[in-house]
Amino acid sequence: MERLTLALALTVLLVGCGAEGSGEPVTSQPPLSTPQTTAPADSTTLRQEETLPESNDPDENLLVEQAIADLVARMDVDPKDVEVDSVETGVWKDGSIGCPEPDTAYIQSLVPGTRVSLRLNDITYAYHQGGSDAPFLCESPVEDAFEGVEGDILIPPPGYDE
Repeated sequence: MERLTLALALTVLLVGCGAEGSGEPVTSQPPLSTPQTTAPADSTTLRQEETLPESNDPDENLLVEQAIADLVARMDVDPKDVEVDSVETGVWKDGSIGCPEPDTAYIQSLVPGTRVSLRLNDITYAYHQGGSDAPFLCESPVEDAFEGVEGDILIPPPGYDE
């Protein structure tokens, strides 16, 4: 009987200690927010020779098609009216993918991605993409948040260039 009482007392003591003996209950922290991505509203497929710039990367062409499809759905226009200004592969400087939202925390790490610039009726639209997510329209892009690179993305280890 004494062992049962002792075991029960120890269990109550350990559970009551909470977060590493601070007397506070153990709580989980909310996860870091990530930018919202918007998938294209419809699956408009464009003929590559009409709309897409020359590219050897099929994934890059898919990202451009997704961005165009999203803009076409938003503006209710003909895909032929959308021009591709530029497509850059590179690295975003943090998890906001160059499009931070107020009061939102982002991972402070380099994120491989793509920046697509589309033009419709003399207005430029910035589409940002990071990781394996689809591109999304960024209405307030941060200018110096992206560093374009040629070829494969290689991030050297700290101290490599010293």
